Amino acid sequence: MVSVTDSRGETTILLAPISSKAPRAGQAALPVLDIERRRAGLTRHREAWVYVGEMNQDHPGRSWYLEPQTPLGVFSRSFLSKIAAAAREVMAAARAVNRGAGSRPIIED
Repeated sequence: MVSVTDSRGETTILLAPISSKAPRAGQAALPVLDIERRRAGLTRHREAWVYVGEMNQDHPGRSWYLEPQTPLGVFSRSFLSKIAAAAREVMAAARAVNRGAGSRPIIED
């Protein structure tokens, strides 16, 4: 999860999907090492990837959720830094796309 505040002061949370499915060619994803999988409570699967090129957006205060959940675990600061750096790299190479009247631009490779 990465928090971004725009020039209007609006905060957007970017959420990177985590999957046990290996990325296809061209998909931006980082492998989750065994120690990080254990820290994050993702030991159900033998492998995991964080997809940094497919971020989902959420907006605090306007978000839908049914009930708070206890996190399974956490990644180390070092791994989170790697995720953030990879996401910045993908976002720098991406272009903004507006999906219609009244919608906010989204990032696309």
